[in-house]
Amino acid sequence: MRHLIDAEVRDAGPAGIALEHIPQRLLNGFRELRLIPRTPTKSEQDKWLQVFPYEAATEFRRSTGRRVSLENLGLVAVVYEFLDDMVADARFGAAAMEAWHDREDRCQDRNRRHPEPRRHLPGKSDSEGSPATPAGC
Repeated sequence: MRHLIDAEVRDAGPAGIALEHIPQRLLNGFRELRLIPRTPTKSEQDKWLQVFPYEAATEFRRSTGRRVSLENLGLVAVVYEFLDDMVADARFGAAAMEAWHDREDRCQDRNRRHPEPRRHLPGKSDSEGSPATPAGC
């Protein structure tokens, strides 16, 4: 999937491609690669067109220990429509600050309960382990 998305983005050139167009192009690419039948039934096609939007979106946004998002790899540039409008809205700024303070409070609470979280490395004693950052802090 990742390679097909990369190819579609490259083929689109500087104009780019909207995320909503990716599922149909993935369906076509999977057909060409014969990963799905060349002429799927209507229900099979509908199933794929329901799955592909979610799967494609995870390629753009998800960064895990095993897979880095396409945006973080620098393979695609994601344009967040209306983001400038949202940032200009004072309600957004207030909500963001509230979320930040909530996060800080959770981190402080966690740090009080677990003052020195440690990551135990294989072959290392407790005193040699590397400090770990609490999740979300």
